[in-house]
Amino acid sequence: MQPKILPALFFFLLGLSTAVAAQRRVAQFEAFTDTEELFLDSYLELNLVLRNGEGTDFSPPDLKDFRILSGPSRGVSTTVINGQVDMEMRFSYTLQPRRLGKLQIGAASIKVNNRTLRTRPISISVIQGNKQKKGAGAGEEYFVRAELNKSQAYVGEQVRLDYKLYTRVEIQNYNMIEESGYLDFYAEDFQRIDGQVRKETLSGREYYTRILKSLALYPQKAGVLRIEPASLQLGILVGDPSESFFFGGDVRRAAVLTEAVELRVAPVPGNPPVSFSGAVGDFSMSALLNRNTATTDDMLTLQMTVVGDGDLKRIEAPVLIRWGFV
Repeated sequence: MQPKILPALFFFLLGLSTAVAAQRRVAQFEAFTDTEELFLDSYLELNLVLRNGEGTDFSPPDLKDFRILSGPSRGVSTTVINGQVDMEMRFSYTLQPRRLGKLQIGAASIKVNNRTLRTRPISISVIQGNKQKKGAGAGEEYFVRAELNKSQAYVGEQVRLDYKLYTRVEIQNYNMIEESGYLDFYAEDFQRIDGQVRKETLSGREYYTRILKSLALYPQKAGVLRIEPASLQLGILVGDPSESFFFGGDVRRAAVLTEAVELRVAPVPGNPPVSFSGAVGDFSMSALLNRNTATTDDMLTLQMTVVGDGDLKRIEAPVLIRWGFV
């Protein structure tokens, strides 16, 4: 019986030693990018990969020099080959640089069995690329422009800002990643916009256009005020849609950046009337009393409605001393 036991015992010990070796594999946490040099208006992929461990308490890297176009998206995979178990946890980002020069992607950290693992920081060189020229878009198949409905305005006057897509390819979707801070403006979104697709010719090329977002801006001071570029991500249909499994085609993500625009703002003309509160624009006002007759001890309700395209928060209620109500 002894010769029959030894092979079984041998295989048991071999399997046990393999399992122990798999358990002793050291967990690793590493960071990778698909490039270490890119243009200012381009983007990169960042992957943070944990191998041979189950991580908790993930702490993302310092990305202050980049716009986060997407992420972090998380994926977990496990493979077994010849009894060897490989585990992988991945965190992915799509990033766009904010400025030229040497930028730093900071270290990320994660805990594995009460031990903290950290990735190494990554240096990225950002160089000047071919930027879109304002109002041109020559040679571009798609781009987004920030367009003002006027180039000059008074302090407090309403100015409309449209983010407008120009494209010669099919755009499936878009995402506004980061807008200007609208420094020196009071900004409000238009809830209803004309999102109709139109055809326009620009620099001798025909584009399909659509307004993606509109805002009402009210300049708060005089001077040349700057609206910083906005960052967007477009989903571009590539390939033949009829060859796709769901007949939707493949979608490629593309990062775009608008040009900065400027507005010349003049102060309100001198010697305004005493009742002027700072509202500039086209307004109409209507008044309604709840009754037309009253005695001296009756209470009346006066409703005054102001409608216009200016900064309504600057409008103050009129003084009613002349009518004897105050």
